[in-house]
Amino acid sequence: MSGMNPYASVEMTMPADLHPKISQFFGPGKPVGRMIDAWWLGLCIGVKHGQQRKRSDEVRKFADGTIFASDDWRIVHLELLAVAKKGEAILAQPRDVIRLASGYADYGLEWVAEHCLGANEPILALLNAIEVPAA
Repeated sequence: MSGMNPYASVEMTMPADLHPKISQFFGPGKPVGRMIDAWWLGLCIGVKHGQQRKRSDEVRKFADGTIFASDDWRIVHLELLAVAKKGEAILAQPRDVIRLASGYADYGLEWVAEHCLGANEPILALLNAIEVPAA
């Protein structure tokens, strides 16, 4: 991806009700230092479970799409997901790509908050959520 980031001006958000729970463990000075990694984990869990959470009207911005410049592989993954779910035309609307991915991420973040944060064995819960079945 030679420097092209169509998502640079898109706000990255998560539901306001989940932000306090997630930010206890993700973010600067926390066990996982970037909120984008929490969002990406949520995205992966949402896609794995095939579930989306309806977008809340109350969201909390944690970054903007410039974050993808440091990990441009994420752009490829976002676009592959978007094309698989909505067809190639969605790529002309970067906000729609992020909105689609955010539905999955919001589901996954809610799942992490319920099953991993404060759970008796959070690592096992997380591993079970993202485990890929043997071929």
